[in-house]
Amino acid sequence: MEEPGIGLFMILVTVGMLLALLGLLLIVLGVIGGSRSSRVEAGGVVIIGPFPILFGSRRLAEKALWVAIALVVFAYLAWWLVWLGRSG
Repeated sequence: MEEPGIGLFMILVTVGMLLALLGLLLIVLGVIGGSRSSRVEAGGVVIIGPFPILFGSRRLAEKALWVAIALVVFAYLAWWLVWLGRSG
């Protein structure tokens, strides 16, 4: 018999792998089709425990922070749904 939550786990793993491949594809397309005179900006966020560490240009770091907040909320909701499935 299958454990509760295993199906959701496999779905989340599959979605994560597909997003990683999509990101790699976008990077390759940007390198191949990019203009030589374009300006490159980068930014991101690393979450260690409850502390976000922002890096890069301010505009992109702020956007990355909002994406990180959305992903954390999504992760908590997914964990909560799995927890409800096991306790119910």
